[in-house]
Amino acid sequence: MRVMQTTNKKLVFAILLSVLVVGVMLTIGQIPLAVSQPVTIPAKAVKGPIPMDGANPIWEAVPGVVIPLSAQMITTPMHPNIGVKSVFVKAMTNGKEIGLRLEWIDQTKNDTTIGPQDFRDQVAVMFPVNTSGAPPFQCMGQTGGTTNIWRWNAEWQKDLGKDSAGIWDVDDQYPGIFWDYYFEEPAGGVTYPDRIGRSLGPFNPGIWSGNILSDPTLRVSSVEDLNANGFSTLTTQAHQDVIGNGVWEPVTLRVSQESVE
Repeated sequence: MRVMQTTNKKLVFAILLSVLVVGVMLTIGQIPLAVSQPVTIPAKAVKGPIPMDGANPIWEAVPGVVIPLSAQMITTPMHPNIGVKSVFVKAMTNGKEIGLRLEWIDQTKNDTTIGPQDFRDQVAVMFPVNTSGAPPFQCMGQTGGTTNIWRWNAEWQKDLGKDSAGIWDVDDQYPGIFWDYYFEEPAGGVTYPDRIGRSLGPFNPGIWSGNILSDPTLRVSSVEDLNANGFSTLTTQAHQDVIGNGVWEPVTLRVSQESVE
């Protein structure tokens, strides 16, 4: 190995200045330097509808690949010690739609975020909106590199099994809870549709603002369809074009997602 040294201060300054300029340009353009090892996921051609049941025998004939996962160390909050090291992925298409089945080992079922100590099970896949040119950064894209993200979460899956209330709420998590009287609410409380109709503005700003996290009537399944142009830009699509279903079995969590027309 040959080590080069110089005492030319102008040369050293020019090199340092060049590195600084490149760093500033990458920062302004939100172009990270991190890369990941590409893995090809084959999509099996099928006829007819794509099954949303991950246990459907059709999926057994589809080849799958193991996708290694890495920790998110680009922006806060960073989490270097990840619990899930890989995901087993299968894909199929009928020419109009594409479906994915994602499966990973999970020792516990986590399907609520009501308590401050809770963190739900969830998984997301990302696609480039523009397929020409270099692909966008794998962590939500960057300026000029818009991405489409499908995010399944166990809490929405749990809400699908709820009664007319339509959402797993604080009183479900803590049955002994007591809350103050809400203006215009009848004695004995209200159902979720009543809250939408009567206490929409003053007591539920999430629903009033059209937040899909607060209003389950805006969801088409347990999958949220989003777009992003980098960190802190993740936005719910006005029209939800993806459906999905998730099932937790002892030690394994299996999720199926599908784009719809």
